[in-house]
Amino acid sequence: MYTNPKNIKQEIKILFFYFVDIMIVIGGFIVGVGISKPLHLSFGMTLFLEILTTLFALWLCVRAPSHPNERNLSVLIHLFKMDRNHHHSIEIERQK
Repeated sequence: MYTNPKNIKQEIKILFFYFVDIMIVIGGFIVGVGISKPLHLSFGMTLFLEILTTLFALWLCVRAPSHPNERNLSVLIHLFKMDRNHHHSIEIERQK
């Protein structure tokens, strides 16, 4: 009998998009609407702000070539959680 390993990560895909990506984009749009309401902006500025936050949410969903397995959102979370007090020395090997 074959058992599935416990460390398999599987993402739900709806049509061409992953469920997590859809939720991030919807969340970005909701944040844009939430920010524009108390600011009482004109229609054009409200539309611009909502498009800007939605595009930022889309950027958070994109996987960069330097990190093909992680979304930009995960990379930003790792960046903020990074220990800034611990430094590693860089050793340069020079060819003679």
